[in-house]
Amino acid sequence: MYAVVLAADNQYLDKVDVLIKSICANNQYIKFYLLHEDIPKEWFIYIESVLTQVNCSIVNMNMVDKDCHYQSQHAHISQATYFRYLIGDLVEEEKVLYLDTDIVVTGDITHLFDIDLGHYYIGAVNEPHHVNQFNAGVMLINNALWKEENISEKLMRLTEEFIHTVNNGDQSILNMAFKDNWLSLPRRYNTMIGFDKLLEIENKQDFIETIHPLPIIVHYVTAKKPWGQFSSIRLREIWWFYYALTWTDIIGKWKIFNYNTEMFLHYGNKKLFILTNTQDIAHIEELVIALPNSQFCIAAPTYFSSKVVALSKYRNVFLYPNILSLTRDRLLEECDIYLDINYLGEVDNVVEKAKEKHKIIFAFDETKHRDDAIYDKVIPIQNVQDMIEAIKRV
Repeated sequence: MYAVVLAADNQYLDKVDVLIKSICANNQYIKFYLLHEDIPKEWFIYIESVLTQVNCSIVNMNMVDKDCHYQSQHAHISQATYFRYLIGDLVEEEKVLYLDTDIVVTGDITHLFDIDLGHYYIGAVNEPHHVNQFNAGVMLINNALWKEENISEKLMRLTEEFIHTVNNGDQSILNMAFKDNWLSLPRRYNTMIGFDKLLEIENKQDFIETIHPLPIIVHYVTAKKPWGQFSSIRLREIWWFYYALTWTDIIGKWKIFNYNTEMFLHYGNKKLFILTNTQDIAHIEELVIALPNSQFCIAAPTYFSSKVVALSKYRNVFLYPNILSLTRDRLLEECDIYLDINYLGEVDNVVEKAKEKHKIIFAFDETKHRDDAIYDKVIPIQNVQDMIEAIKRV
């Protein structure tokens, strides 16, 4: 599971919903941690019920008893944002992705966890106006290092000392703490929307052009938010798309995406392979009936006669007429037992190939195509029950 940490209060719960939906529409196997102090338990019961359907989960991290309360100078910055100071103390995973809740995710974020942070405390994206500072709304956190160096205590100590003198609340504090020890990430992982007018005035067009193609993480910074009644910021429609997206839509997508095609390739508890050039396969129908939980894969370099085709009425029989060499090799690789029980000749040296792959090989004495030494068991043709028992024991 990939650890994603959010921090919010009850007033921002609808924004949390949109963010979580956007993540789950594009990712699975996410373990959310929501840091808060006033979100109802019923919401967690509900969100857990839908998240489990997309292979995700959520941890209710109530912060009411945590000593991490500071007042920001900006009205649109919630006190809950300071809760992230305690990620090192509260989250067990060694690598964590922190996201502000004024964000939507439009693509795969799981590959972020493949980034080697080395000795860096975080990975983050540069602020447009401050080349040497990062925006703290998206942080890939080296949580193992945070734990080792007790970063939570350091951040709270810096906040108590400088909170009334810094310009940008906890983001300023985080930049102070990690000044020379953070890894710069590509802007697509935190494309900041809201500075557009100022960037235009400052002629920083390269920051504006980064919406094509659509960034993986869209961050609506400043007080200009897409949910406001009137705002001319870019990508407003993306936020509203995920607002309107239903959990039924998201669950349906992953239900199709995760549909188990293996069910059409594998059946039962073992796979038996037979490669034949004749319709005469010793005791085949008796074996099929007696071993309903074994999958019989019968292949031939030619088309099958009606006698063999009739075996397809059994659920555990799969026929491969006019077989390609690639399919033959796959079936031989996948099988648990090769059954050398067809009359006439051996096809494509299949018994030898099965031996080379260290497969179990059974045969009847009248159908074997090689010396006894190559087989794990050679059974008299009249003793079909012995063959059945031998297969069961594998």
